[in-house]
Amino acid sequence: MLVAPFAFFYTAVYTESLFLLEVVAAIWFARREQWWKAGIVAALASATRLVGLAVIGGVLWAAFKRGVGLSRLIPLAAIGASGIIAFFLYLGYKVDNVFAYFDTQSQWGGWNDHVWFYVKLFLQHPREALQGDPRHLIIIGNVLLGLICLALVPTMFRRLDPATAMISGLLIVGQFLITWVSLGRYLMPAVGIYLAAALILSGEHRTVWRQAILASSLIAMTGLTLLFAVGFWVV
Repeated sequence: MLVAPFAFFYTAVYTESLFLLEVVAAIWFARREQWWKAGIVAALASATRLVGLAVIGGVLWAAFKRGVGLSRLIPLAAIGASGIIAFFLYLGYKVDNVFAYFDTQSQWGGWNDHVWFYVKLFLQHPREALQGDPRHLIIIGNVLLGLICLALVPTMFRRLDPATAMISGLLIVGQFLITWVSLGRYLMPAVGIYLAAALILSGEHRTVWRQAILASSLIAMTGLTLLFAVGFWVV
């Protein structure tokens, strides 16, 4: 996790490190069946990032799997969603527009710009994708990481606890479908990635694979960090 290709964002002025803390804390409380504490942390996660709603989804799934009834699941869901609701209300108070977040995001581009454009580019103009704008190579790296993470989802649900599996699965699938821009850093808080990969690569006969993956990831992280430091677009 510490040498993932985009791990340098944990020390940049982005929400990745805070969001990671909230994801891990929610899983921590859910594993101990401290549902209200998990719900409060999920509320903080939804206030931090819109995809923080995946955190309450994972907490609710874990609670359901442990036999928690509907009478407790509904208020738990309300607590988890309260973070994003509070954020929207704050926007209404501060800038007189509760949908200011979505208006701002629309200026950055939508699904057509962040996914469909690259689908057409990779399929119709692969040479341009590889030899044209060097930023396209970052998107290719993002997509490859996304595909690896998607491949790990079944292992998460088979071998990890319900909260970790569902939170990570929702983050991976949701982010991959929504955007390929910045996908590498958006995937980092899906902690099930690292646990599932560790389970798959456990055993002495896979030592070489583990070392090769860690070394490759560290090299990639170092290169991306240097590019980011000199102002190259790597998100």
